[in-house]
Amino acid sequence: MKLLKRQVGVVTFVFTTLVAVAIAWINLGMPTDASALRGFSLPSRVAWCLVLVASVVVSALTALPGTHFKTQLVFLRGKNPLPGSRAFSETTLARDSRIDRTRLREAVGGKFPSSPREQNAVWYRLFKSVESDPRVGHLHYEFLLFRDLTWLSVFLLAVAAASAQMNPSSRPAILYALAGQVFLLAVFWMAARERGLRFVTTVLAVAAANPKSDE
Repeated sequence: MKLLKRQVGVVTFVFTTLVAVAIAWINLGMPTDASALRGFSLPSRVAWCLVLVASVVVSALTALPGTHFKTQLVFLRGKNPLPGSRAFSETTLARDSRIDRTRLREAVGGKFPSSPREQNAVWYRLFKSVESDPRVGHLHYEFLLFRDLTWLSVFLLAVAAASAQMNPSSRPAILYALAGQVFLLAVFWMAARERGLRFVTTVLAVAAANPKSDE
C-alpha cells in the first residue's frame, strides 16, 4: 500500500508542478534574466510565486482533504461515498458479467449484506484476500491516482481563477487555461468514477472465482 501511494504521489507531483508552471508562464511569460523579472508588475510576481509555492507543497495538498472528502468529490455522495458501500447492490453486480453470483454468495456466507456499512466491510474483507492479484492492484492504483488528480484539479482551478483576478492583463490567456483545467477535471472525475467501480467489481469477480481466498 505504501508503494502504491508513493507511485501515485510521484505522478500527482509532476502533474501539479507542470500545471503550476504553466499558470506562472501565462501570468509572467518566461523571464530570460533577472532584469526581465524586475520588469513585471507586483500582481504578476505575486501570482507567479503563489503557483510555484503550490507545486512545492503538493504532497500536503494531496493529503489535506482526507480520503473521505476526495471520495465524496468523486462519487458526489455525502454519506457512505466509498464504492464498496454499494458493492452488493443489483446495480453494481449487473455491471460486471465476470461475477459469479452463486460462488460470490458462498464466499460471503450465503447472503449478501444489505446496509452500506456492511457492504463496505464485507467488500473490504474480500479485497484484502485478493489484493495481491495484479488485476486488483492495477485498478486500485488507477482509482487512487484519478481520485487524487480530481481533487488537485479542483485546487489548481481555484489557483488559476485567483491568478486571473490578481493579474487582469493576463486574464484572456488565463481564461483559456481555465477552460483546459475544467476539461482535465471532467476527464479525471469520470476516470476516477469508472476505475473506482471497476475496482470494486473486479475484487468481487476475483474473489468469487477463488472463494478459498476468503477463508
